[in-house]
Amino acid sequence: MIKHLILAHKNDPNLHMVYTYKNHFYRQHKGEDIAHEGDIADHPSENDVTPMETDHPSNEIEEGNRTELKLKRANAFYILRTKEVNLLTQKCVDDIVLGTGELIRSTVETVGNGVRECLNSAGIPYETVPGLQELFAANNPVSNPFEHVSTKYKQMSFFKQEFGLIEPRRITVGHKSVRKRSGTMYKQVLKDEEMMYIPLLEILEQLLNMDFVLSEIQVGHQSTNGLIQDFCDGQLFKAHPLFSSNPPALQLMLYYDELEITNPLGSKTGTHKLGVIYLTLGNIPPLFRSTLDAIQLLAVATYPVIKEYGIGTLMEPIMNDLALIEQDGGYQFMVKHQPLSLSGTIVFVSGDNLGAQLVGGFKESASANLRCRHCMGTVDEVTSKFREKDFTLRTRAGHDHQCECIEQDPDLSKTYGVKRRSILCNSRYFHVVDGLPADAMHDILEGVLQYECKEMLNIFINEQTYFTLQQLNEKMKSFDFGCYNDKNKPSPITRQALKGDANNVRQKAAQMWCLGKFLPLMIGRMVAIDDEYWQYFLLLLEIVDIVFSTSITVDTLGVLEGLIEEYLWGFTNIYPGRSVIPKMHYLVHYPSHIYRFGPMTRTWCMRYEAKHSYFQRLAAYMGNFTNVAFTLADRHQTHNCHVTNNSNGERKEGLYKAKETTVESGKQVVVGDSVYFDELRHNERDLQPTDMVYEAKKVSIHGTVYKVKSIVHTGWMDELPEFASISKIVVVGPSSRVYFVLTKYVTKQFATHYHAFEACKPRNESIILLQQCQFKHYLPLHAISISSVADGLIYIAPRCNVPKC
Repeated sequence: MIKHLILAHKNDPNLHMVYTYKNHFYRQHKGEDIAHEGDIADHPSENDVTPMETDHPSNEIEEGNRTELKLKRANAFYILRTKEVNLLTQKCVDDIVLGTGELIRSTVETVGNGVRECLNSAGIPYETVPGLQELFAANNPVSNPFEHVSTKYKQMSFFKQEFGLIEPRRITVGHKSVRKRSGTMYKQVLKDEEMMYIPLLEILEQLLNMDFVLSEIQVGHQSTNGLIQDFCDGQLFKAHPLFSSNPPALQLMLYYDELEITNPLGSKTGTHKLGVIYLTLGNIPPLFRSTLDAIQLLAVATYPVIKEYGIGTLMEPIMNDLALIEQDGGYQFMVKHQPLSLSGTIVFVSGDNLGAQLVGGFKESASANLRCRHCMGTVDEVTSKFREKDFTLRTRAGHDHQCECIEQDPDLSKTYGVKRRSILCNSRYFHVVDGLPADAMHDILEGVLQYECKEMLNIFINEQTYFTLQQLNEKMKSFDFGCYNDKNKPSPITRQALKGDANNVRQKAAQMWCLGKFLPLMIGRMVAIDDEYWQYFLLLLEIVDIVFSTSITVDTLGVLEGLIEEYLWGFTNIYPGRSVIPKMHYLVHYPSHIYRFGPMTRTWCMRYEAKHSYFQRLAAYMGNFTNVAFTLADRHQTHNCHVTNNSNGERKEGLYKAKETTVESGKQVVVGDSVYFDELRHNERDLQPTDMVYEAKKVSIHGTVYKVKSIVHTGWMDELPEFASISKIVVVGPSSRVYFVLTKYVTKQFATHYHAFEACKPRNESIILLQQCQFKHYLPLHAISISSVADGLIYIAPRCNVPKC
């Protein structure tokens, strides 16, 4: 220590040591070259020992390191959040880092000068105050907050180390010769053809380190009331060679689709088209895994690359990682710094019909003799047979044999409807024959329901003249679909859509669901009760209600099978000359699909396609298409990094943020003055009359929004559902426990002609108090009044069929 004082502070009149030599050295000379001092810091002499060194200086150093790291994390998260929330380009981020850094340095310098002046005015030399110079030094993290994230390389390195960023792997699948300008001339160069892969094992390990995910995997969520509510309630799970003996095994749900990220009518259509594979973990309950952030990006490549090298190239790295999970004993993950071995496999691969045919190795064109990936039905059979038992179903052994025959004679591809053996069949458990479920979104909402509406409306408008197209569009414009359908209001139907060759009325899936649900209430009073076309439309709505149900009994599947057969036979009879499209044939397989995979809403594409909007918006904001697959994959991973961390550098379970309850606009009231106090006290024993509760106008629970005056399904009475209107939403305690004060309705009957329940308020109104978990179905509903019926009656059209249990 004496040697150090002589060498370093011989001429320093302001030396004032108030801490140990080691602390002094760390704070005053960190980063300096002290080799000329004989490595004093590493080899202190006996004279270095002072009485104050007994205060454990190493603890102070560790505390200083932790504080500095916490500050670095907060500053880095500021950059990360600004970038991802606002979808900024890297250039914008660099400008923000530079500008914000300069602003902070200028501010700190100004504050430092002010402190110096104040101290000098008080007669206190600035240099004599311990630690003040270091605090305002130019190299202090306070003055230079973004030094560790000043470039993209530093940012990505810090995000990876501190925030658990999983970077996409760039896999070269081939090369192509392109012309590249060099000066004033073009020259031919080789360009890498790449796909992006986010490692499956790393994604799963990150998810397993979330307490919520690990708990759900260990506990499971199988139904205990006999209802089919998710994949784990289906027959495939119960009879599966892996899941039947190992229920906590990982259920990997994959999805493949192609999406345009540019104007579909522009000149770049197809050039920047992407093929994406998403991943969802089926062990998570549907309530939480349906959030968009819970859908993981697994692989992405431009469509030209997929077309050139095949879909198998995109899936090959996935299958390599899958083999490790499927092996005996599973794969050893590091969870909470401890090894944990888990097995798993693909349970199904979702997609639209073209996407499913592509990944399954089936023919995508309509030229195949056997067009269905589920059965061996010929072109003639699928238009004349409407029960699954009338078809020969495809089997694993039969499919493998067909693939072998096609390898020897490619001309058999058209005969069997198979192009090649899919790489997915390399799985130990999964096979494309029984792992590519139908998609109700494309088959019904963008297929059969639109087809039926088009044909029926043509008859009603042009032949039976119940109303005109203008009257229909005016009715749609003025009709109250309810606040929950404000974003899904159907678009006006054009005459070109009704007269065109396409089998649709040009509505999006959500719009068509809304239109089909409320069309009976819009035009029902103008249509004859015994109209044959109307009766078959209502029959289709019965099918839709069951198909989109989230809870189904096995007995209901038999009813569904009969309804589908009746509808398809009826369609061919009342619309002679109109073809039975392939999407109609797929309905035949729906009952068995529900029995095996669970409700159709667990395998449909609706939520996955909603995920596409993130990439489409991001591509528009970025405007960089040089290597668009890498750009989007890279940004998706930093987005995931943002939602799974906070400003303190602590991990959070933002991927499953639907667990949170959010309360909006309302007022505080004294609970003792309320009409619901006695009812509330049955649930809240510690509640006192003088306590305050919050009456909200709107609340979101698990991602579902409830508003005052909404309708909810509360129970059953004499085979009819009971409904109630939300009068008040009461929020109790710091944990935001939500109670609904409800006014009951009396359900009179199911009005078949309007496909809705008819209800009214009772003469003696009574209130009940329920929580969301006590509702028979979680989705809120909207009540409709029809001017042509008796006063006081309302009509309630449930979103789907709800079984009585």
